[in-house]
Amino acid sequence: MTDHSNLTVEKIGGTSMSRIRDLVDTLFLGGRRREAPYDRLFVVSAFGGITDLLLEHKKSGEPGVYGLFASAESDHGWSEALSRVADAMCTAHAEVLDSAANRSLADGFVRERIEGARDCLIDLQRI
Repeated sequence: MTDHSNLTVEKIGGTSMSRIRDLVDTLFLGGRRREAPYDRLFVVSAFGGITDLLLEHKKSGEPGVYGLFASAESDHGWSEALSRVADAMCTAHAEVLDSAANRSLADGFVRERIEGARDCLIDLQRI
């Protein structure tokens, strides 16, 4: 039986996610040896600015994908906004991932899910 008495759950906010290179040793290792970084669960937010693009910019009030979709009768203005979200996520990957192979995997993961979300929203708009 595994002992989980030392297990911790830690949340990393969007601003911290955008500074992940600076924080990797303190956040992820947290004083642990590199070979023993276990017994920690991380709940991570989207990179800084992504939630604003999805929902609404908290300072300007500019609508994000949700606001544009909710107020659209038949136009697809939200679709352009969704593409901007994908681009912003891929830009974030470029800033934190050194390996081209890892960036490609991360970007493909995001684009696949963005296109799935776009298909769902188009179907919902038809209803």
